[in-house]
Amino acid sequence: MDLIARIERRGRETPDRVAHQSGARSMTWGELLRRSRALAAWLVWRPKGFGGAPVALGLFVLQL
Repeated sequence: MDLIARIERRGRETPDRVAHQSGARSMTWGELLRRSRALAAWLVWRPKGFGGAPVALGLFVLQL
């Protein structure tokens, strides 16, 4: 199972469970799923001239 499928599955099955914690900040699987979907939608929509290079976020590199 690839990473995106795992995020999708966890976001649906356990949306309120913590997926990541850094100090006092945390993110649930549901929030991670919502944010990743929003990012994917923006990358598809992004304005012309913004560039076509891959976007690097933290430890992940998304190439759409």
